[in-house]
Amino acid sequence: MAMQYQGWVTINGVGVPATQCGMDKKTEPIIPETIWGSGWKINYSRGRNTYGGDVTFPMFKSYITPLKALVVSARDTGVDVVVDDSLNKFTYGTSKVTAMRLSGDAKGVVNCALTFASLSRTAAAHDPGSGWTTPTTQSTNTEIPFPGFTTAFTAFGINRADVIDWEISVNNNPFPLYTLNGSQDPADIQLGHLDVTGSFSYYLNSASGFGWLSGVVSDSPEDTNALVDTNTSCGSIALDGNALWTFGQGVITDAARPLDGPNNKPIRKVGFRLLGTATQAPLY
Repeated sequence: MAMQYQGWVTINGVGVPATQCGMDKKTEPIIPETIWGSGWKINYSRGRNTYGGDVTFPMFKSYITPLKALVVSARDTGVDVVVDDSLNKFTYGTSKVTAMRLSGDAKGVVNCALTFASLSRTAAAHDPGSGWTTPTTQSTNTEIPFPGFTTAFTAFGINRADVIDWEISVNNNPFPLYTLNGSQDPADIQLGHLDVTGSFSYYLNSASGFGWLSGVVSDSPEDTNALVDTNTSCGSIALDGNALWTFGQGVITDAARPLDGPNNKPIRKVGFRLLGTATQAPLY
């Protein structure tokens, strides 16, 4: 009897112990609205195909370099994502990362979710042997996932020991191109501007204002630039001593100060956006 744990996922030849995989093929039929003497639609035509989806997995040391290439440094280079669901093996060709969400807290492991858009999908029979023998990296055998409490998260001068949780999101703003080439599949996937947003929560030991944040932004309502702080490099993330991302310029967008219960410590959640320069990406 086939079970999903018998399946596997590889990204560009590297085995990924996915906790969730939503890669799929979707066909969008063209259904015209016609005057046909009835109160419903009765015709359809073949429409375009779209391929892709999300792959979620815990972060391992050996994924740091491939992740940086997939998301930023080589984002326009398509790779194969192979998914075996224990019944069939599907290869999603020329797949590009359209979005990334990386998050962690002190209680769990650091998790990564990648969203892919692909140009094609080919199917083959279930291959029980190739998932963890073909990839050159077998992280489940040589490493453990990064526990969140080992993360060194720095941004705008925050003390990492005060941070409760954090999140970084990347949107590559993709748009597929369909041409008159006789195929329902996309001819290309273009990536637009790379947008990077993030947030982190921290607790306050100070009785004054924002605590740490009062030294970064003004709390005066008349200050129109109260939530802006820009630096050449405003922070970084390291996982258990392994550098993951360095931040470019940063702009604080919000700093919520909710009262969420009489027995809770004052918690602040800070949102920010990252910007690049003429020669440097927002994340590197």
